Amino acid sequence: MSNSPDPSSFTQKLRRVASSIPFLTPNNLKVAALEPYMKRALVEVTGMQDTSTIFTVHPSFPTPTLRSDKKNRIIAFAGHFNPPHIGHKLLLTHAYLRYPTDNVIAAFIQPLDDDKVFLKLALKYHEIPPLVLTKQQRASLWQDPLLTPWAWANQHLPDALFGSFCQRLLQMAADAGFEMSYTVLVGPDCVPADTRLNWPDGSHELVTGDMARQVDFLSGGREPKKLKGCSQWAVRQWKRNGAGIGVPAYVQLLLLYPMLAAGVLGTGTKKNVERNCIAGLDAIPGIEEKAKRLLKGSLEDSGQSFVCYGEGWKERGTLVYLPIGHAKKYIGSMDISSQIIRDIARNTRGAMLEHAVGALALNPKILAEFLEEG
Repeated sequence: MSNSPDPSSFTQKLRRVASSIPFLTPNNLKVAALEPYMKRALVEVTGMQDTSTIFTVHPSFPTPTLRSDKKNRIIAFAGHFNPPHIGHKLLLTHAYLRYPTDNVIAAFIQPLDDDKVFLKLALKYHEIPPLVLTKQQRASLWQDPLLTPWAWANQHLPDALFGSFCQRLLQMAADAGFEMSYTVLVGPDCVPADTRLNWPDGSHELVTGDMARQVDFLSGGREPKKLKGCSQWAVRQWKRNGAGIGVPAYVQLLLLYPMLAAGVLGTGTKKNVERNCIAGLDAIPGIEEKAKRLLKGSLEDSGQSFVCYGEGWKERGTLVYLPIGHAKKYIGSMDISSQIIRDIARNTRGAMLEHAVGALALNPKILAEFLEEG
């Protein structure tokens, strides 16, 4: 019998750790929980102490953890999310589980400030009066038992301070001996086909996918076209992302291909699948093996990821494209956007609204409650 320590014991230790003091594993690997660093950075940026939990503990997910043997990547996803919909969620889950390097540890979701949402609806969509959910409401709609163990939806920090928080966190991690970086998740509508790619300020690593939006930079098939100011695309061979190690296949299936997951569990549990209620699912005979087979086939069907570089940037200007494709079976041929949900909400309320947007919106019941309050 091996005398090697059980790796899970270190995971449990991380879940109980109350400070950001790193500790060494038996092989001299320095590790530390990410959350305490985030709380310290939030205090320094805002001047306010927050005792609430950032990441929830879930037996199916690793605790967001900094490691000294790799660059620790965080997916940063900013948007109006007015309201967030299933396309937003699938973009996030595919970026988290399928990013083609073994170092994604968490995701930050930043709903943009209310005044920016108001201006977009008034000026771009000419909505009068604009239907604007508050930042706190839009962040609350991201609350999901399969997201909160690794994704933090910021409810209070304004846009002007969010960048300061991210930079302070980066410096704190570096001071403790951890290398950390941010990869910005954007919708495919932010990647132009015929004009030069506009890299966001301070962002040199971008990732996108093809869920819920027209992809203009595809050349009629699945191969992306060369972007202006960028190198040719190269296929990035897929390998299991570190974020997915230890996550049961049926949980990954729920996050990546939710409608297909219903087929694994049977029609009698379809409603539970769509609501991400996974309690007891591991007791279903053969569920993990069925899920592994379906997950493998679905990932192959989605296809390899692609990467290109900003010309002259190479190490800094990186864009990753994750074909999702197959996940569109979740919504069939329906279009999906926050605008469609708002249009439905203008003439529908209560249980009827919950039913009407149930396949599109995140947390449709809570959304209906927010609109009733407004």
